[in-house]
Amino acid sequence: MPLILWAAIAVLFVVVAIQCFAFLETLRQLAEIRREFEAYQGATELSGVVPIGMTLPDLALIDPSTTTPVALRDRMTTGGLVFLHPGCVSCHTVAQQLDRYAGLQQPGTSLVAIVEGRTADEAEQFIKETGLGPAAILIDPNGELARSIGLTVKPAVVVVYNGATQATATIRSASQADEFMMKALRNGTAMPEEPTTRSVATSKVREISSSS
Repeated sequence: MPLILWAAIAVLFVVVAIQCFAFLETLRQLAEIRREFEAYQGATELSGVVPIGMTLPDLALIDPSTTTPVALRDRMTTGGLVFLHPGCVSCHTVAQQLDRYAGLQQPGTSLVAIVEGRTADEAEQFIKETGLGPAAILIDPNGELARSIGLTVKPAVVVVYNGATQATATIRSASQADEFMMKALRNGTAMPEEPTTRSVATSKVREISSSS
């Protein structure tokens, strides 16, 4: 075979390889854009997965800051339980973002990460890798809490009011968890500030109407 033909084949091979790498990079960028778009769209509410009004079970979970058992009800009465698992790719993304929202909720509400794992060590390794702060985390190595309330998907947020479940959604970012929690609490019986303001305003309108 002439040398020039070998050279042409080599050049063609290089061009095809470059095109393949470019195509794979395009697919990667499209996947990243899709993830960002899905995160922007908001949480996906799960109706009927976790019963509304279910009292949180009286379970003891592990506080990673002290490695001692603590009662779930002592750590969560009103707010959002964010369920995470080391085997879930999206869970890593949510975990890395969650600390940004610590302490930003309304007074009396909070986001608490419930980290599952086949063992407590696996859950602790996940916490270390993702940089989750210990103040807002409880470890549930056997996933008993999720099973007891009927939750099978992760990452997800379960909104709780006065110790009872109020709404559930799948999430792809910590911002979705925070926004869904605040929306669910406003739509329920929590967050009395806005309804109170509206009722006062309504009373004033009635007074003005009566006087006129």
